[in-house]
Order: sequence, then structure tokens, then C-alpha cells
Amino acid sequence: MKQKFAFISRHKATDLQIAIADTANIELVHVGDRDAFTFNVDEFRQDETLDGVIVVHPAAAMRLLPFLKVGIFE
Repeated sequence: MKQKFAFISRHKATDLQIAIADTANIELVHVGDRDAFTFNVDEFRQDETLDGVIVVHPAAAMRLLPFLKVGIFE
């Protein structure tokens, strides 16, 4: 069974990003953009359907890392 990771970005995942995630047995769930400095971490931490998050901004990764598995795309 694939792990579900929220894909936090204003852009949808590219075919390459989907393929990379697939090799790690991850399904990307696009949730739209968030401000990396002010978003509510609990939105993702409390979502029991998610196994982790994929972000593009290092600040978002640092805020989420204590609570969830985190992946980063450029």
C-alpha cells in the first residue's frame, strides 16, 4: 500500500515528480499552496490520512519535520 504525502505547492506535481514519488511508494495528494512561514502545521499533523508531506520551500520543511515525514522537490 502506498504512503500518502500531501504535495504542498501552487503547481500540480509534474510527471517526473510523480514518477520519483512512485519509486518511493508514495502517492502525492495536491493540497495547494501555503505560506511557508505562517501556515498552520496542525492542518497536516492532525490529518490521519497523510503519512507525510512534500514541500518545495525549506522553511516549510523545517516547520513540519518535527511532526511528519518530509520530502522536498525543487
